[in-house]
Amino acid sequence: MNHIFPSLKEIRFTDEWISFLRSIAGDYRFTTDDISTISSEYEEMMNDIRAVYKEHEPSVLSLKEGLALYFVIRSVKPETVVETGVSDGMSSLMILKAINDNGIGHLYSIGYPEVGMPRLYGREPGWIIHGDLRAKWTLIYGKTSDKMPPLLEKLRSVDVFLHDSEHSYPNMKFEFSLALKYMHNGSILLSDDVTSNSAITESLLDRGLSISNLTVLKDSEADFGGTVIRGGK
Repeated sequence: MNHIFPSLKEIRFTDEWISFLRSIAGDYRFTTDDISTISSEYEEMMNDIRAVYKEHEPSVLSLKEGLALYFVIRSVKPETVVETGVSDGMSSLMILKAINDNGIGHLYSIGYPEVGMPRLYGREPGWIIHGDLRAKWTLIYGKTSDKMPPLLEKLRSVDVFLHDSEHSYPNMKFEFSLALKYMHNGSILLSDDVTSNSAITESLLDRGLSISNLTVLKDSEADFGGTVIRGGK
C-alpha cells in the first residue's frame, strides 16, 4: 500500500499562515508588532544556526510555519504540549515563547540526539533554547517508540501534539494513533511534512474523526498541517 495523502477535494489547503491560524483558532487577534517581534527573533536564531553550520543550509521550521505554530499556541493557551523531533529547536522555541507569553503551559519534547545536523556539529537537541524559556521545558532523549508511551501515560491528557520526528509512514502512524488516545475535544493535532503520507488522515478516521477539518499550510517553504479534535470515539 502506498499510503498516499488524500486529494485536494478532501482537505483544506492554504498558502497563507494567517488562514491556517484562523482555521485552527478562529478569529484570533494579533498585531503587526506581534508578527514583527516573532519574525525578528526567528531570524536571529536562524543566523545563530547558520553560523554553526556554515556551508550547510539548515533544515528547520520555516518562518511561515513558525508564525503559525506560535500563534496557535498563543490562541488556545494549552496547559500540556507534546512534540516529537527537536533537532536545533526552532519549533520548540516557537512553542516555548508562546507558552511564556501566555503565562501558562509546559512543553514536553522527545528528541533523538543520534540523528540530524546538530549531532554533526557537536550540538545537543534544542541547543538554541536559552534562559528562562527552559523553565517550562522537559526534554526527553530517545526514540518516540520508547519514550512516548510512558510520557503520555504519565500526562494522561494532551492539549496540543506536534509531530516533527521521522516522517516515515510507520512512525507517523504510530505517533498520531497514540497521541489521539490522550487528546480530548478541543485538543490540537499538528504535523510538519504532513503530506508525506496518509498517516494523519488514517489515524483521524480510525478514531471516528473527520478529515475535512484538517488544514494544510502548503507551498515551497511549508508543509504543515493541523486540526482541532471534535468528537470521535
